[in-house]
Amino acid sequence: MFKVSFHGVVEEFPAVVRDIAYLRSKGMLSLTTFYRLMRRQGLTRTRALIIQGKVERKEYVIIDEEGNEIQPEDVENKLLTKVFKFEWMLKLKYTRRKHHQIHIQITVDGEVEKHEVFPEPIPMNIREKIANEFELAFERYMREFWSILVRLLHSKELLDEYISDTSEFKEIREYYKDINEGLEGEITDIEFYVKRYEKAEWDKVRQYERDFEPYVTEALEEIIDWITETEMDFLRREIEKVREETKSRIERARIDVFKTRIERVEKVVDIKTIEKDLGEAFITGKITEKEYRELLSLLREKSARVFNQIVIRWCERIKRAETEGKLNEIMKRIMDTWTWKNFLFEPFREKVIECERERRNELLKEAVRKKEITKERALKRVESYFRRRKEEIMRTTGSVRDLRRLITRVRRSALSEEKKEELIKLIEDNIEKIQKKECETAWRIVETVTDIAKLRNKYYEIGNNKQNFEPCYDEIRKAIRSKIQKLRREDYRRRADEIINEFKESETFDRIAIVNRECSNILMLPLVVQYRVFREFINLAENRNELATIFNCLKDSPIWTEPKYSKWRSRLKKMIEEKGV
Repeated sequence: MFKVSFHGVVEEFPAVVRDIAYLRSKGMLSLTTFYRLMRRQGLTRTRALIIQGKVERKEYVIIDEEGNEIQPEDVENKLLTKVFKFEWMLKLKYTRRKHHQIHIQITVDGEVEKHEVFPEPIPMNIREKIANEFELAFERYMREFWSILVRLLHSKELLDEYISDTSEFKEIREYYKDINEGLEGEITDIEFYVKRYEKAEWDKVRQYERDFEPYVTEALEEIIDWITETEMDFLRREIEKVREETKSRIERARIDVFKTRIERVEKVVDIKTIEKDLGEAFITGKITEKEYRELLSLLREKSARVFNQIVIRWCERIKRAETEGKLNEIMKRIMDTWTWKNFLFEPFREKVIECERERRNELLKEAVRKKEITKERALKRVESYFRRRKEEIMRTTGSVRDLRRLITRVRRSALSEEKKEELIKLIEDNIEKIQKKECETAWRIVETVTDIAKLRNKYYEIGNNKQNFEPCYDEIRKAIRSKIQKLRREDYRRRADEIINEFKESETFDRIAIVNRECSNILMLPLVVQYRVFREFINLAENRNELATIFNCLKDSPIWTEPKYSKWRSRLKKMIEEKGV
């Protein structure tokens, strides 16, 4: 038995430990499977990772059965391959017709290979596969050379004895083989005995052995192909799991990167860039709505310091305004900035407006005191200011929240009740106009847009401007979610139809390739669509190889693994059993 010794580690390990770490380092084993296979060799997670590092750095030697050392360079791109010796035996006895008895006894010896590192197929399954394939080969041989339908006789219980079994199956040697070289096997000996009646002596017939040899050789090739395909199926599933692990790490890393960037916010440009990137990540589906809300909440919290500094600077600038004209110019420049218009700054707008109110009142009081204007003229200017402020809001933010804050300021002003009501009515009409327009636009988008990214963008916009959509907020968000789900279902259905149609129009070899190629995509579909695809596949399957390939994919689906889908699993299992191909 080959062993592996790692530098700096006292004990030796089975050589397969090196192969497990080698496949993991090449991205061919998922972390979960890597730990599971290492645990079978008695290694903890920590030691498994240490050994993986040593394999990547080539800090090990392989020790063969005679104690010779094999360097890492000599086993590069190679895996430990075990060779199994088998002996298959068949006995057939037919005595129903006295003068046409058949007594056959066959023994076939051979060898077959398997990579040790792959947990599938296990030796017991290979042993059963040999018995089944060689039995089928014998039945084909009897049908074509002897014109005897062995299976039919056996099914009708007309045979006195019919035994097919792999009587011996054991490992005889192991060696390192290039991973790109195919597995091999060979028939080493065939013995074919017959006799015509019960008490006769057995005759070894060389001609029968020569006639039967092509059948068992073909059966052995089928077995080698099956072992190879099973190992490759395992490898394909593992590579897909590695992709999912990588994708998951990227997603986690994306969240961590956003958090780090938010923690380091120092300037408005940082907030602007992060807010834009967050929105794009949500719209394109790279982060979920929950993750988006959590990151946005963190951004609000961390940007407060920057926004407070901006409020202080703007208030200082407002306080330095010497005339109403200068104050109006300053406020116009402030309201035209990205910061003012952005929804994240919304809680801070009131502070700036309060600074403006105080400075405007000071300027008006000073003008009245100096008798530059009358009190009535001052009130007229206040009214003009509110009208102008309403127009500024409509031009810049278009925010219902800002308009409602303006209504609060109107109510607190020194204007007459009549003027207050007139202004409030004007502002409320504008609020109604905004909400009506926003809802109509949103409903039109729901009805006409079929791009999921655009719908998510609208959903994101509505969530950040709730008051603008108040009359239709819940309904429109529900409608957008429903539309997105519908579009996704249609996309899933269309993809399922494409896979099923491709499978339907292909031959067996291509069908197997299609299922293997599309398995990972099928397993990403919603379970109801997965069930439909597997049901159609099973209905269309024409032979055991197709069914086996379909089942290899199905067994990785939650439909097969999770108890709550037992009803679907039972139906599919029954369909497979009834297929009987």
